[in-house]
Amino acid sequence: MNNDNIIEAYLASKGIFPAKRYRNYLIYHAPYRPDRTPSMKVENDQWFDFGLGEGGGLKQLQQKMGEVTNLFYQETGNAHEFASRSEDTMRLNYTKDIGTNKVLNQYLRSRGISIPIAKKYCREVYYSIGDRKFFAIGLPTINPDSFALRNKDFKGNLGSGVSFFSNGCIGKRLLVFEGCFSMLSYWQLFKDFQNLLNGDVLVLNSLTNKNKVENHASKYQQINLYLDNDQSGKNAAQELLNRCDNAEDLSPLYENVNDMNDYLKEWNDMISSMKSIKR
Repeated sequence: MNNDNIIEAYLASKGIFPAKRYRNYLIYHAPYRPDRTPSMKVENDQWFDFGLGEGGGLKQLQQKMGEVTNLFYQETGNAHEFASRSEDTMRLNYTKDIGTNKVLNQYLRSRGISIPIAKKYCREVYYSIGDRKFFAIGLPTINPDSFALRNKDFKGNLGSGVSFFSNGCIGKRLLVFEGCFSMLSYWQLFKDFQNLLNGDVLVLNSLTNKNKVENHASKYQQINLYLDNDQSGKNAAQELLNRCDNAEDLSPLYENVNDMNDYLKEWNDMISSMKSIKR
C-alpha cells in the first residue's frame, strides 16, 4: 500500500481492497452502490466514479458512503444527532413501521424483498443532513437509535454497530451476513423452509466489524457465514474460518454472483421467465 494514498488506506480500513492494480492508480468496485464491473478509480488522494461521473477527495468519498468522521452520539430534545467536526450532522428525526412509504416499498420490491419480511427486521428511517431531509430502509443496530441505511441512491450508516436478532437459538446456530439485504434475501428465499431459518442472526453492516463474530462463536455449535463473493468478503470469511473452528463458509450457495440479494434476483428472474413461457 502506498502510504501517501489516504483513500487507499481509508478503504482498506473498511475491508475494501482494489479489484485491479495498475502502476499509477487503482480500480475498485464502488463501495456505495451496486457495481459489478469495477468503475471507481483511485489515484493518489483523489477518486473518480466513471459510472456516475463523480469524484473528489477523502471527504467527498466519506460523504458518498454516508459516513461522518469523529462520530459521537448526543441527545437533543426529542430527536437524536450523530454529530462530527464537519459542518453537517446526520440527525434522526423519527422512524415508522415498514410499509407506509410508497417509494421505499418500491425499492424493496426492486430488491425482491416483501413487506412482511422487511417489516420483521427493519424500520422506515427519516433523517436529516444539515437542512436536507431524507428517508431510507433502516436496519437497527445494537446501539440506540443507530441504523444501517439503504435506499435507491444511498448506502451508509446513521451511527454504527452490528445488528443482532435472537430467534431463541443460543447454543445452536448463528447466521452471519455482511449486509442488510443479504440477510433479508436469505429470509425471502427460504421463508418456507423452517430448518434453514432456525438460527440467530448477526449482520456485520461493515467488514470492519468482522471481529464481533468471535464474541459470539463460543455460544453456538455452528457459525454459518454468508459474506459477499468479492475479494474483501472472501478474505474476511477465510480469516473467520481460521479463527473459529465452528465456522463454515456457505457463500458457494451463490458462487456465480456477488451476494445473496443478487442470487434472489436471479432466482426471481428465472421464475418470471418460466411463467411467461406459453404452453
